[in-house]
Amino acid sequence: MHIFIAAKAKGTHLRIHFKHTREIGEAIKGKTIAKATAYLKDVLAFKEAIPFTKYTGGIGRHAIAKKYKVPGDKVGWPIKATKTFLDLLLNIESNATVSSSYHLCIADHIEHEFF
Repeated sequence: MHIFIAAKAKGTHLRIHFKHTREIGEAIKGKTIAKATAYLKDVLAFKEAIPFTKYTGGIGRHAIAKKYKVPGDKVGWPIKATKTFLDLLLNIESNATVSSSYHLCIADHIEHEFF
């Protein structure tokens, strides 16, 4: 029997592109907090990239996209949105340490709300 405890974080009225947040959310979905944080830090250092699968208009093609098997080799490095996601992951980690062990937390639901 598995007991799941949820830890949540929310950002509202953020001045970042919703298309970038969607792609970053899909990229870190299913990863633990530690792996997602390490992945996003590598994106900021241009060692990894965010695969763009839905909103691909105007996204350039790069050779690193072969690693992610995205159609048309479309990847990007959305810096501002990545920094915001790192802040949200830090907030989730802080909220999870209060209720349970944070190293078991997995990002499985990322919702985009824009007013």
